[in-house]
Amino acid sequence: MLERLALQAGESVLDIGTGTGELAREAAALVGPAGSLLALEPLPERVALAQQSSGDVPGLRFERGGSADLHHYRPAQFDVVFLNSVLHWVADQRQLIADVRRLLKPGGQIGFSAARPDRLHQQVAILEPLLADRPGSGLLVPPHVVTELQVRQWLADLDLVEGQLELVTFVDHFSDLDHLLLWNASSFFGNFSDELSRPENVGLRAEAERRLEPFREVEGIRLERYLLLATARKPH
Repeated sequence: MLERLALQAGESVLDIGTGTGELAREAAALVGPAGSLLALEPLPERVALAQQSSGDVPGLRFERGGSADLHHYRPAQFDVVFLNSVLHWVADQRQLIADVRRLLKPGGQIGFSAARPDRLHQQVAILEPLLADRPGSGLLVPPHVVTELQVRQWLADLDLVEGQLELVTFVDHFSDLDHLLLWNASSFFGNFSDELSRPENVGLRAEAERRLEPFREVEGIRLERYLLLATARKPH
């Protein structure tokens, strides 16, 4: 996403849903000490982790907040706003994009990535069937996946000039099932099922490990993630 947005030194940037701030730190390095980066995260534990990990990076600031708090910020404040794997957790996605547009300076950019319904992450196909008969144990599918048609409609409705719109494949390697479960638990917004993490579910865990083993490589269990990546610009 940062490559697509081509951040420049001195720009003011907003990261919505920063998590533990990894992408925010990379973005802050790109805009440099002459720029600024405000990173918002609704979960206080993640804000604390982000602050501890970032040290004293010039121009980088973490605050507790999320998509519902954007009205606190003045219009035309940012050169770039990005949301990495955030949109698919938000019910009123069009309103969120509209709120971001208000915060952008004329000519400013928005970038976001989101899961899409026709290309779910590879681990979904492998592990989701194991939990299908367990009430309330939905595993890996975000509630508000996004289609290209929806994105194009939002951008047109809100007078945002479409930049790039593409499906991007990411590859992750996990040492074992527990590594994968830990990644999911920390990456998902409090929606991750703990069925496979429970030590008493020995048979379920063994079956999950059996299904994952064919994907093992030297680096670990290789699994693909698929995200719709979009950029757009606010007209001058």
